[in-house]
Amino acid sequence: MKRIRYEEDSGTIDRMWNSSISDRTNNNDRDTVSQQQLPGSDADDCAAAEEAITNPAYSFNTRQLKMLLESFEGDLKRVQLAKLAYPKVTDKINFGKLDVVVTSEISKGELAAFIKDKDSSIVVYSYSESFRAPMANGNFNTAVSDIEKQWQEGARLSTIIDLFEEASSYFTVAQAKELIELVSDEGSRLHLAKAVYARIVDTENFSAMYSLFDSPERIEALKAYIGVSEKPVAVTHNAGKAPMDEARFTSLLDDSKNTYRKKAIVKSVNNVFADANNYYTSYQARQLLLLISDGTDRLNAAKAAYRGITDPKDFMIQMNDLFRSESDRASLAAFVDNHK
Repeated sequence: MKRIRYEEDSGTIDRMWNSSISDRTNNNDRDTVSQQQLPGSDADDCAAAEEAITNPAYSFNTRQLKMLLESFEGDLKRVQLAKLAYPKVTDKINFGKLDVVVTSEISKGELAAFIKDKDSSIVVYSYSESFRAPMANGNFNTAVSDIEKQWQEGARLSTIIDLFEEASSYFTVAQAKELIELVSDEGSRLHLAKAVYARIVDTENFSAMYSLFDSPERIEALKAYIGVSEKPVAVTHNAGKAPMDEARFTSLLDDSKNTYRKKAIVKSVNNVFADANNYYTSYQARQLLLLISDGTDRLNAAKAAYRGITDPKDFMIQMNDLFRSESDRASLAAFVDNHK
């Protein structure tokens, strides 16, 4: 019997395949799926793939599911099985990439409608946008060299963010990790790891990113972001509120940076947090708090910042290492618990 071979995930797919074939052989039902039911496909291959998809014991990432769906000919079957598989996909943020497995506009529309109904934040990719090639080694090495010449961490961070946001740029996990390692602050690393995820071409290797962090909380936060966390978090604080865009935030951050007296800096940062129209991410709040050197002033500002936080599950993860004192960290955690 023929096998489908892929370089990525082949071991996992083979294990699913062998188990499905074995189960069907033991049940003496090899002939239950005929060529007539699945025109143009090998009946055993398709039946094994379908059993792998529908077997409740299996879960898989989007790339693995794509491999299984490609065992079938015809959009109708592929869309049907993609819908059945959705609850078991571990990286749902990438589910929109399955648009590549169907050809007709009707099927693409049906799959897109299904995805948006499940989670409106999932990006549905067009065929030309799916599974892009990573940055060429020459261009990548040049980018790394240019960033290494920048001595200030803030300048490095800004350059890497710009690179990750370029519409034409895609990266392997190894490339993205090498770039993120050029920044030492773990809070900034977490921000970058999240930012680059949608542009990773080998997401099945993304767990290699976890070694960027000493903090288990940051690793768990990254897992939660990519959809593999085992600790779901219910969020109600500022639910539905959008953080300010990067242009406005950069303007406010620059205004505070350009204030040279210590008391004036503290006042400028607190004014940002006190404005009822301002909402911001935990990482944006962190960047403002880093401008405040005094521990007590920073703690009070962090408490003030929580009002406008749009991603409360990440707040303590981004705040903890800003405070040397365990009592300060405990004080902030207690404040957050009382204001959820």
